Amino acid sequence: MAWDMTDFRNILDKYEKMYKEEKDPIIRYELAKNIAGIKKEIVSEELYVFEKRRKDKQERERTKQSSLNRLISRFKSKEPISFNINSSYGSIVADIYDVSLYKEIYPYLEDFHSQVKYLVDFSKRGHGPKSQLKLTDEEILDLMHDLFKSTNKKIFDAYSVLEKNRDKSININHDKSSNYGAHFWFEFVDDRFIEVGTKGDMELTLPVLAHEIGHFIGSLANEPRYVSEGSYCEVESIFFELVAYDYFAKTISHDYYINAMSGEFEAYSNDINGILITKNITDEFFDNFTKVKDPYAYHSCLVNSSCGFSHKDINYAFSFLAALELFEIYQEDKDLAIDLLYKIMEEDKTKSEVSKITDNIDLNSHLDTHVKRLHISRGGLYGMVQ
Repeated sequence: MAWDMTDFRNILDKYEKMYKEEKDPIIRYELAKNIAGIKKEIVSEELYVFEKRRKDKQERERTKQSSLNRLISRFKSKEPISFNINSSYGSIVADIYDVSLYKEIYPYLEDFHSQVKYLVDFSKRGHGPKSQLKLTDEEILDLMHDLFKSTNKKIFDAYSVLEKNRDKSININHDKSSNYGAHFWFEFVDDRFIEVGTKGDMELTLPVLAHEIGHFIGSLANEPRYVSEGSYCEVESIFFELVAYDYFAKTISHDYYINAMSGEFEAYSNDINGILITKNITDEFFDNFTKVKDPYAYHSCLVNSSCGFSHKDINYAFSFLAALELFEIYQEDKDLAIDLLYKIMEEDKTKSEVSKITDNIDLNSHLDTHVKRLHISRGGLYGMVQ
C-alpha cells in the first residue's frame, strides 16, 4: 500500500511537457519552480545528493558573508535597501526582513510567553510512558477514518476525497521516523500525496498523519492560499494534530497522548521564547548597526542556529496559537470551531492573513484551560514521575 517515485516521475513528465508548450512567462515560472521541487524529491533518496550538499556548504557560507557585506555598504551609504525574503540560504537580509514583516504578530507571541511562564514549569514535566503500539498500514488508515468521522460532516466529507484513493495517495514509510510527515500538492495537475513514517513511536504516526491530512483539507478549501508564501497554512494542520492527540488519548492511551501533547506545547513555547529573544537581538542590531565598529559580531549572533529564526519558524508559532484556540473551542462546540477554521482557510482578499485569524478568534484566551487539560503546572505532569 504505497506510491513510489514512479508517480512523481509521471507528474514530472507532465510538468515538463506543459513547460515546453506554455507561452505565458508567469505560468512558465511557476511550472519551473514545481519541476525543481519534484526533481528534488526524486533525488532525495540517492546518495550523491548528500555529497553535493557537503560540497555546497562553503558556497552557502560565502553567500551569507556576501549578503552582509552588501548590507553594510548600503547602510553606510544610506542607499535604500530592498530586502528579499526569498534568500536562498537564510542570509542576514532575510533575517532582518522578518522583523519588520512580523511586527503585528509579536504582541501575540509576547502575550503567550508572559502567560505560560507563570502557568508552567516544564522542568518538572517528567517523561511519558514508552511506546507500545503496533499497527498495520490498514489499521493506521482505519484509525484516521474513525478520527475524522468523529469531527463533523463537513470535515469528514473533505477527508473522504482523500480516502477514496488512500492506497495510492498515502504512503506509510517504515524506514522513516514516526515524527516525519510531508504533504505534496502539484497544483497544475491537481495531484496530492501524503507520506508519514513509523520508525520509533508508532503512536506519533497518528497525529503526524492527521497533521498532513489537515494540509490536504486546507488545500481543498482554498488552493490559492497554498501557493502564497505569506499564508498561515499550518493553522489547520496543527489543529487536526491537536484533535488527534485528544481523540487517541481517549481511545488508545491517555497517558501517552496527553504527555505527547504537553511535549508539543513545551516545544512551541520554547520556539516562541527563542523567536522573541532573536527579535530583541535584531532590534538591537537595527539600533546600533551604524554605530558599532564590528557589525560582524551582530551578524554571527543573528545567523547562529541558537537564535536564528525564519518565516517558517514564525509561521508555525503563530499558527500554533490559532490552532490551540480553535482546539479549545472545539472541546465545547465542534461545529463552531470548524466554521471558524473555514473562515480562516477560505479566501478573503480584503483581509491580511493575520487579521483573518485575529478577527475570528481571541488568541491566548484559553491557555490556562489547556494547561489544566494537559495536567501540567508548576507541580509537574499528572501521573508521571516528579
